[in-house]
Amino acid sequence: MKSVLESQGVKCRLLKEVGPLLKRKVLNVFFRGFVNSRLMGYIAPTFVRGIKVMPLNISPLTPLGIRRRPKNTLFSEGIYLGIDLRGRNYVFWNLINSLNPHSMVIGPSGVGKTEFLTVLGLRTWLTYGLRVVYLDLRGEFKDRLSKRKVFFNHIDLSEYGLNMLMPYHVPPRTRASQLADVISFAFCLDYEVASQLYRVLVNTYLSKGVGIGSYSLSWNDVINYVEYGQVPYSSTLLRVIDEVQGLEGRVSRHVLDVLTDGLNVIDLSGIRGKEELVRVALLMLMNDSLNLASATGVTGLKFAMVIDEFWYLTNVGRGNPLPLSLLKLGRGYGVAFFTATQSFDDLKPNAKQFIDNVGLLVIMNSPSLTYWEEVSKYVVLSKEEVNELRMFMSRGDALIRILPDPRPLPVRIDIRT
Repeated sequence: MKSVLESQGVKCRLLKEVGPLLKRKVLNVFFRGFVNSRLMGYIAPTFVRGIKVMPLNISPLTPLGIRRRPKNTLFSEGIYLGIDLRGRNYVFWNLINSLNPHSMVIGPSGVGKTEFLTVLGLRTWLTYGLRVVYLDLRGEFKDRLSKRKVFFNHIDLSEYGLNMLMPYHVPPRTRASQLADVISFAFCLDYEVASQLYRVLVNTYLSKGVGIGSYSLSWNDVINYVEYGQVPYSSTLLRVIDEVQGLEGRVSRHVLDVLTDGLNVIDLSGIRGKEELVRVALLMLMNDSLNLASATGVTGLKFAMVIDEFWYLTNVGRGNPLPLSLLKLGRGYGVAFFTATQSFDDLKPNAKQFIDNVGLLVIMNSPSLTYWEEVSKYVVLSKEEVNELRMFMSRGDALIRILPDPRPLPVRIDIRT
């Protein structure tokens, strides 16, 4: 109770921490005058030392239990999500005025996470007119939008590539840092190898006189520098570079420069078989979306990027905070990331930080008690509420939490167009 009240900005103290005069006033609220006797004034505190109390300048305490419920102002307008299972009201998410523009969907395989992300992106465009970019690893976003007969701009990554060596709206040295961070994260490189990769990239940029937005550098230039420059860890660097350069396309134009207003699908299905390359592609696109947004000079949200199977970026083993850092930067740069993964375990050891940095958290239903016990570690849920939810929630239902209110709301998700 103390932690919940403090999360709402209400100062709380243990009764034993307050002075004797204030303690008697508080006890008088509970015991309705019986504390007025000198005897009860000394006896009662021994029975109620564990009671949490609030300042006396708030509303009087009452013994009546009130069901916890999020503030109506948080979900009364914006992107339509579904129907409240308890109050039967329509539930919305106000993306523009949200404390945080990111969302995360968590649930086991086959419960509708991809479908929800598809609809969330579509309604974001319809509601706010924001440009939406789907990063399509399996071709599912393309198929689902086609079935809904929705027009979208399809972009094949194998044609445009990532143009990773181009300093996209950033200085070359910054680009070298971004690229080294992404590659070292994706391939789990040691610190020494990652540092050497950064030096190689910086020196190659300097030797070629590359400027912002220049296409004049190629991976062959980097390979030549490694081979003829007596670079430490050259065999490891050459192996990684050989794999990464396969993500480049045939067109010398950045893939984000061909986005159009409305819905865009970047097809990444051609690289799905190699986890390291999937990580590189996703992280570089996240990085470059932030670079693009920061270069516009326009305040507010610029566009939303939808990423299914986010576990590719979080379940790497060492808990590298790079994906979390990009998520945090997105809020300030005006890029909303809509993500999905299968469990909270995918987010460890940074699960708490990820959950705290998404404005909309959607927890899909599951019959598993273990699943809900894990959920209760990250949202405000008692054992009684867990049992209640397992009884009346069915397939297509979800628990929704909208910041800054930590209390979840059971909702029947509406995925109709």
